[in-house]
Amino acid sequence: MRHGETVFNKEGRFNGQPGAPLNEVGRSQAREAGAKLTDVKFDLIYASPLSRAYETCEIIVGMNRHGGDIIVDDRIIERSFGIWEGVKMDGAGISHWWDEKREPYIENGETIADVFKRVRNFMDELKEKHGKGKTILVVAHQGVVRAVHYYLHEKPADGNLRKDTDMKNGEVRVYDFVSLVK
Repeated sequence: MRHGETVFNKEGRFNGQPGAPLNEVGRSQAREAGAKLTDVKFDLIYASPLSRAYETCEIIVGMNRHGGDIIVDDRIIERSFGIWEGVKMDGAGISHWWDEKREPYIENGETIADVFKRVRNFMDELKEKHGKGKTILVVAHQGVVRAVHYYLHEKPADGNLRKDTDMKNGEVRVYDFVSLVK
């Protein structure tokens, strides 16, 4: 799941690390997701340590009739956008920050490969430790969702990693990676 809306999301700014906290719309989105997930029994619950994801997760878990403990994992933190953090996306003058073939250098930021490596490590651990038949909630960020998506699916040949991966704030996606577990 992608965290609820922040003022940076609303204003079209790079959220990155640490980014902005949830706004009231974001809390409402978390409650809407929580209402949909109220009866789901999660075997494990993971959240990014960034406040917008963690608070989203807290709201959902608080509404879930089964409850559960939240495991914070730094590997599912949002991509660091370095000097771009808080900058309006259209003000950066670059629209291809998630394009492997045209990735711009971001001073003090992370590369796409950096993000994918740590998320791949997280996913490999989930697969290895928890195996089949587990229902796992992960509340994280757009960049993490991209990395998870392309962990499970082939990357596009043109390098544009925004294809099929843009999510609205508060959106929940269900991925079944049972077939990946041996």
